Amino acid sequence: MDAIKAVLERRSVRSISDEAVSKEILESLVECGRVAPSGHNKQGRSFLVLTERTAIDEVGNIATWGKFFIGKAPAVILVFCDTKECATPVEDGSAATENILIAATAQGLASCWVAGFGMPYASEIEAFAKVPENKKLISIIPIGHSTGANTPMPKKSSLSDVLFWNKF
Repeated sequence: MDAIKAVLERRSVRSISDEAVSKEILESLVECGRVAPSGHNKQGRSFLVLTERTAIDEVGNIATWGKFFIGKAPAVILVFCDTKECATPVEDGSAATENILIAATAQGLASCWVAGFGMPYASEIEAFAKVPENKKLISIIPIGHSTGANTPMPKKSSLSDVLFWNKF
């Protein structure tokens, strides 16, 4: 799938089957996150891939947003940024997250961006994962195969509503 098609077809899918995702595909998704742009090219991101059911269940139980579907995924990628190393940790982690989501779509996988940074459950997930103090959770990404339920594109603003040329 080409990049533009993957961007336009990406959806937040919350109906994910428990069918396993290969280690090679998960590594390729993280590789796509790793090469995302970062402020001043600091690259202070880290990715924790969860494939063990008990760890996924625990993150699902902790995260109040996404609780009903995180624990059903066969894999979860947690995106962290080093707040001492990154000049722009939220932006850097968000760019990596979006790359992972688009790459998952290109691989025919379902995924959903679940907020991490600043959320009331972030510190509890960081403690559970034994994350160093300078790394902060940016996002939680459940990854898997769709259960087959069609996830339509939510209503989006039209291009003419958001595109301006040279002035507003």
